[in-house]
Formats: sequence, C-alpha cells, structure tokens
Amino acid sequence: MTAPKISETDLKTAVAFETALRDWGTDPTIQPKDLAQQDAKTVLNRLRTPDSLPKPTILNDVKTGDGVGPDAKSLPCAQGMAAQCAEAPTMLAWLRDETWAVGSKWTDGPHAERHGTAIRVTGTVKGILLQDGDTWQAGGMSNITPAWTSYRIDDTLTIKDGRITGISPTGDDYWWIDPWLKPWDGELPKTVGASSSTTRVGIPIQGSVDMGLHHYGLMRILTHPDGQSADGYDMTLWNNVRSTTPSNDDMDQLKQDCIAQYGDQCPLA
Repeated sequence: MTAPKISETDLKTAVAFETALRDWGTDPTIQPKDLAQQDAKTVLNRLRTPDSLPKPTILNDVKTGDGVGPDAKSLPCAQGMAAQCAEAPTMLAWLRDETWAVGSKWTDGPHAERHGTAIRVTGTVKGILLQDGDTWQAGGMSNITPAWTSYRIDDTLTIKDGRITGISPTGDDYWWIDPWLKPWDGELPKTVGASSSTTRVGIPIQGSVDMGLHHYGLMRILTHPDGQSADGYDMTLWNNVRSTTPSNDDMDQLKQDCIAQYGDQCPLA
C-alpha cells in the first residue's frame, strides 16, 4: 500500500505544531534597549515566566513517557526535599523559584518541507534566561543581565490523518526549547552559560530589584558581571547612565550578601 503524499495542509500543520511546541514563556525577542532605564517593577513584570503553561492541544498526539513537561513532579520532590517540595511541587513552580525569566520563540522559521513520507522542519529558535545572581544595584539604578541563546532546529515529523504523531530532532532540542514533550532538569544555566551562541546584555533599570527567588542547590546560578566594563558582557546600555558603576565597597557587600544567601552556589564566591 502506497503511503499518502505530504500535502500543503500537512506542511501548514507542521508549522503550527512547531510554533506551539517552541513558542512559550518569556518572549526572548524583546529588545534590551526597550527595557533600559524603565521602572524596575514594570520591567520584571514584563519578563516574568507565566505561572501556568497549559499544553497546546496540537501536541497531544505525540506520545511521551511519564515525568515530562511543566506539571511533572519537581526535582525537590524527586530528591525527597519535603519542605522545598511543598513550596514547589511541580517543575514549573520549581523553575519559577530558581529563575525569573525563561522562554523561547522562533526567530527564523519554522520552515517545513516534504521529506519522503515525513516532514522536515528547520530554523532558529531564540531562548532567554534571567536569574537574580546576575544583578547588582548602584545608586538609584539596578543592572539585570539576561542571557539570550540561539538554537538550530532540525526536526523530522511524522504525520497521520492530518495529525503530528512523532518528532525526531537532529538539531538542538533542550527541554527549555521543547517544554511539553521532554523531562525538565537543572542544566539550563550551566548549558546557557557555556554556549558560544549566548549573548549577555547588561540592562540599567530604575529602582531596586528584588526577585525573591529561592535556590535549592539543584540548579546553577548565572555568573555575575562585575560592573559596567565586565568582559564578555555587552554593557553599552549603561553609556547613557551617569556614573553609577558600583564601588568596591558595594561589590564587597554584594559578595557577602550573595554568600550568606547562596553559600557555595554564589557565583561571586
């Protein structure tokens, strides 16, 4: 029996599937310049990861195992950390305790083409990550330093009766760019921090920053840019801010506060 040919409608379904799969959470296409020197509370509210991530129905025909997605049992629960488990019972709740902003979005594509009896989808997805360990305050201004990372997508999708039933990635496919079909773990900051495609931009915002996050030692904290001239960080948005580089005393106090709160997890230690 001859397999049915891939139709134009099937290709459109593949694009809709991939868009639903990888566009989630905080919008990483936000421009740092649009946040610079804005009110801190407004900026943080704009960046916050949502507290609910309903699974798009178009993903339901792809079979997954147990323990995948945002509603799965959190790592603190899996590790037997009773108090932390009560505070963050799901993976999403735990992620929101460890990070302020996570999300991804297609920036090139998705491009769908026929691949025999399957569909190949390619393109680029950008992700964003913001934690509290990459933040400092100087005078009336604070600095946040989100990390943006680009990922190459190359997926092969199977389709039956107009529904996507399987996905085989050969490009990047971390859970934070595939949040509903993969199990979550604590590797996000480590992987983002080590990626050659990661860009860090220091953003000056008005007022103090208090994210109120809780770190359980199950996920690393992004490293900290020590002032406006920090190597490896784009701090040019501070050029229009009058001299507010943190003093040595400010940095010493920040380090002490960080060690007191995070111990060995403190990136300034």
